[in-house]
Amino acid sequence: MRTIWKFPLPVADRILVDMPFGAKVLTAQRQGPFLCLWAEVYSDRSTVSRIFRVFGTGHEMPAEFGYEDRYVGTVQFDGLVWHVYEQLS
Repeated sequence: MRTIWKFPLPVADRILVDMPFGAKVLTAQRQGPFLCLWAEVYSDRSTVSRIFRVFGTGHEMPAEFGYEDRYVGTVQFDGLVWHVYEQLS
């Protein structure tokens, strides 16, 4: 069955998220005090680990982080601005 799932994310440099194979990442936003990611998934598929990165505005991005990695969204809360990417390389 196809549905949309929410994945709370810690604010961290590298985050492993287990989600069903082929999940389509939709957005990252704040929900209450949490940074969350939403994805369209087929809930009957087996899960795989995907890597997400969260960077603050003005923070240095590691050299190994490539331009081919996918921007997911920008989230503002508690006076800070976070940028979420999916690491594809």
